Amino acid sequence: MPAPRSRLGLGSLIVAVIIILALGVGTAYAAIPSGTGKYSACQVRATGTVRLINFPKVSTCPQGEKLISWNAKGPQGAAGPQGAAGPQGAAGAQGLQGPAGPAGSAGITKINLTQVTNSVTIAANATGGVQVTCPAGKVVGGGFEQQAYDVIVTDSRPEGVNSWRVYAKNTVGNAQPVTVWAVCMTTDPSAVIATASHFKVAKKHK
Repeated sequence: MPAPRSRLGLGSLIVAVIIILALGVGTAYAAIPSGTGKYSACQVRATGTVRLINFPKVSTCPQGEKLISWNAKGPQGAAGPQGAAGPQGAAGAQGLQGPAGPAGSAGITKINLTQVTNSVTIAANATGGVQVTCPAGKVVGGGFEQQAYDVIVTDSRPEGVNSWRVYAKNTVGNAQPVTVWAVCMTTDPSAVIATASHFKVAKKHK
């Protein structure tokens, strides 16, 4: 028995043609929209169906359809309301260290030295003390003066940080003066210290 022969019906042929046309049309759509930025199409008047065309290669529509076109990109719309603030971003990397600035000028410290004095009279055959205090700054030295060598100084030393004290014994039969002086130092230019006193050498008691 001979083998059955395959036959292609009319319906199958139409479907095949449609598929081939669809593939061909798909290739043509690669140029849509046109270089002008517009879409062009044929619209069926009866149904409103739209079919894109490759304009200007295809510039007319069949009977019963009309040519329509529209821009690929519409006009810019109005600005919308401002959105809420986003979360804070992570801290950036630390920047490079800047160049060192110019060296500053050396400061000048002004030191003031001056002397202050105080005197007492020690009774005959008695022992007494006398102290002088710096009105400002610190005491850095001191001394004493007696009018007679028979007045014996037993102690001469700083008293605290701003005073000088002297202890003396009067071995004669009449009262004798004893003067103590202190050297005061301050680095404050506005400080006022008493004017330096001038001393004379003690005379030997006869």
